[in-house]
Amino acid sequence: MRNRAITHCTVSQSAIPLHESHGEARVDSRIIAAHLGVQHHTTFELIKDYADDFKKFGVCLFKVDIPHKR
Repeated sequence: MRNRAITHCTVSQSAIPLHESHGEARVDSRIIAAHLGVQHHTTFELIKDYADDFKKFGVCLFKVDIPHKR
């Protein structure tokens, strides 16, 4: 199934796009970091630290994007 935007979450008059994958809403942590104006590794560490808290909303999965070779 292809990912597609399903909705937006409004934060400070900006929208963070959510995408559907296998019937579940997903968000890219790189987009969250850019929206907050912080580095991605900082955001990713916070997500990992609070993963147990996020689980009350459902399963908290991580997918690592492997950079393409040039």
